[in-house]
Amino acid sequence: MGLSFLGGGLLNSSLVCCGTKVMYWIVWDLADSMSRLDIAAPIQSRMYQELSNGMLGFCNCLKVADVPFPMPYAQLLGWLLIGFSCFIPVYVVIFTGSPVVGPILCFILFTSLWCLNDVAMELENPFGQDANDIPLLDFHLRFTDVLADICHANHHAMLCQPFMGVEICAAEACRSWV
Repeated sequence: MGLSFLGGGLLNSSLVCCGTKVMYWIVWDLADSMSRLDIAAPIQSRMYQELSNGMLGFCNCLKVADVPFPMPYAQLLGWLLIGFSCFIPVYVVIFTGSPVVGPILCFILFTSLWCLNDVAMELENPFGQDANDIPLLDFHLRFTDVLADICHANHHAMLCQPFMGVEICAAEACRSWV
């Protein structure tokens, strides 16, 4: 399952609009094949709605990937963390008045805020090839494998399996309800 040489060339010519081109191809093929298929109008409408939802999610991911975190704000947060790290031991010792609880509380506050900052920096750019990034290529390969399995599945043989000694074909059972 894959693209033809022409389709791959069209996608490689413009990497900015690949998702939009593929969406256009899918919608075009669906609209073209609807006259030859006997599919109820609500199901057709739902197909287009789900494709639209997928494209909306894709556009939202593009927004997250394209809008950078403001650099001055990131620098301000870094300086505030450094200042907090310098002054928190003094305040904790004065606040607690205990030589045992003060250092423990200071360590917990210090470590938790720096860890929270590191997590925020990792989440700032979730798309990429780092160890903590979202594995988009793996998700895509799994999705194409599922599509290939669906395309090559012999569903007619599975639908007409005997169940509890009774041979009922699912297609015939569905027709009897209509």
